Amino acid sequence: MRIHNQRARVLGVVAAAGAALAVASPAHGAGSIPISGTQTVVDENAGTFKMHGSLVGDWAVTSFHVLDTSPVMHAKGTERFAGCLDRGRDGSCKGDPSGTLRFTIDYSALFDPPGRRTSCGAPACIPSSAGPARSPPRAA
Repeated sequence: MRIHNQRARVLGVVAAAGAALAVASPAHGAGSIPISGTQTVVDENAGTFKMHGSLVGDWAVTSFHVLDTSPVMHAKGTERFAGCLDRGRDGSCKGDPSGTLRFTIDYSALFDPPGRRTSCGAPACIPSSAGPARSPPRAA
């Protein structure tokens, strides 16, 4: 199985991860921190990725269990981000708030043949023009 459109996936999960790291940072006052970045594939089949930009670190799909495939694909799983909020904007975690975030996902998607996702019920499923959806990974 393969990961769903990474650009769409990153938009949702990066916002959640950045917000959680910002809350964990004692130097930051009330409010929000705008974040942006990219996610690159390390091993798509194993569900491992590198985060670059406002978040620096490792992203992993730690479990993904398909519960149903028809008429709607439904799956549950977990993900983990280990890294930092790159406040220094130097591509490293030196002096930046860092830690590990764990996420529980409940994923639903409706596909039109041939494999194009038409709707999705997971926070990471944000419409994107980056191309057709792909299947999620299997946990290693």
